[in-house]
Amino acid sequence: MGAARHQGGRSTQQDQVICLTTPDRRRQFLVVADGVGGHSGGEMAAQCVVDVAARVFPALLNQHPQPAEFLTNFCTLANQEILARAALVGSEAYSTVVALFTDPARAYWAHVGDSRLYGFKRGELMHQ
Repeated sequence: MGAARHQGGRSTQQDQVICLTTPDRRRQFLVVADGVGGHSGGEMAAQCVVDVAARVFPALLNQHPQPAEFLTNFCTLANQEILARAALVGSEAYSTVVALFTDPARAYWAHVGDSRLYGFKRGELMHQ
């Protein structure tokens, strides 16, 4: 598992990514957040998303929620964190989110905004 970011020709990097795994490497949680350009809070919003991911993933190990419930709670908490931080600094803050949770049997995902997850199998696009 790995991740990379490329700022391209933009003056700021408003994208964030985090890859988390359980100690036994059987479950992974991967998140991409794309701060909405043109808004001063985009960079901060994307950072909020990955901060929340890092905070909530360990809870998964202890509470064992269903994957759909975990992803819904994660997106809700990330949104609440973005709104709270934006209110503190008095700016607008927006980010897209793509979250993928995998276990040995399945993959579960959620997305908010126009960022998408693409699933491939043997080089063929299976899901968009």
